Formats: sequence, structure tokens, C-alpha cells
Amino acid sequence: MIQPYVKNWGIYLCPSSSASDGLYASNDYSPSSPWTSGADSGYAAASVTLNNFYWFTQSPTVAKYNIFQTPQVASMTSFDSPAGLILAMDGGRVENDGYIGWQFIGWFEVPMIIDSKYKEPTLHQTAFDQGSVVGRHAGQANNVFADGHAKGMPVTQLITAKYNATDGGCVYQWFSKVDVSGMPGCTSGESYIW
Repeated sequence: MIQPYVKNWGIYLCPSSSASDGLYASNDYSPSSPWTSGADSGYAAASVTLNNFYWFTQSPTVAKYNIFQTPQVASMTSFDSPAGLILAMDGGRVENDGYIGWQFIGWFEVPMIIDSKYKEPTLHQTAFDQGSVVGRHAGQANNVFADGHAKGMPVTQLITAKYNATDGGCVYQWFSKVDVSGMPGCTSGESYIW
């Protein structure tokens, strides 16, 4: 939507990302992308992962949301704490993980983990690597928040989960539109919700 105004595909690539370290953030859906052809036609390289948690309701029903539908538009007033909600961050699809074009954190209702098998600290959900958050800046990821400010944070801090007693489950503090910053931390065995 913004490409006619931006007119530069390079801004979606971080200079610190590369294919050689296995953390190259590859394909992001861009219908007018001139970068690829064939099976990947309509995709462009990007070093960004998007927060998909805030698009969901609190119901853990994946079928309620289809990525190819028009995205739900959220107003600023729908966020408890716009300054505490990350919308985009350093990351992308882990190279050769078999999933093309999905660069969202929070698509599935599974816990997120810090995976040490990669060169940089990498945060992803236990079931899938696509949509990983990559600490390619001395273990930190640059993040853009809902209120427009940007801030670098250690990847290890982004996994912070709090127990939301109202909805009865664990919520990732930095990715939820519900402000859970003052709530108690989660313990093992508690379920995660969006």
C-alpha cells in the first residue's frame, strides 16, 4: 500500500542481515515486487517481522483469520498501551525452513522460545521458525511501537509473558494490545492466548 510513496525496496532490508549467517529475512508479501519471478513471484526480500498477535481476538481460533483477507484495521484507542506494543521488529524467515512468505510472529497459539542454534539470538514459536525475531545487533532487535517510536531491546526480553487473569492465560507483554505489564509472570504449564 505504501510502496508508491516509498519507491524504494531497499528500506525493507537491514544492512546487518545476510544469507550467509542463516538468518536472512527473505520473502514478504508484496504483489508489485520486481525482485523475484517464478514460484516466488509477488514477494520481496525484507528483514522485518510483523506482530500478528494484535490482529487477533482473544479467541484462539486460527480459522477466524485469513491472511489473504483485507487486514483488520485497529484504531490507536483499541490498544491499552500504544507505547508498549511492538508492531514490527528485526527478523524474518529463517533461511530454508520450508515456509515461503510468512513473516509474522504470533500466527499460532504456541509458546515462543529463544533458539541458540543460530548465529544470533533468535526468537520464534516452537512449531515454526518463520516470522522469527533476530537479535542481529549485539543480541538486540530494533522494534517499532504502535505509537511510532523505535527502540532496541534484547531478544531475551521480548519473550516476557504475563498472566492475564481477565482472559485466563499467558500473554506476551510486548506483543499484546492488552496492557499486562503489571500482571504476574507466567509459570510453566499455563496456556497461552492471543
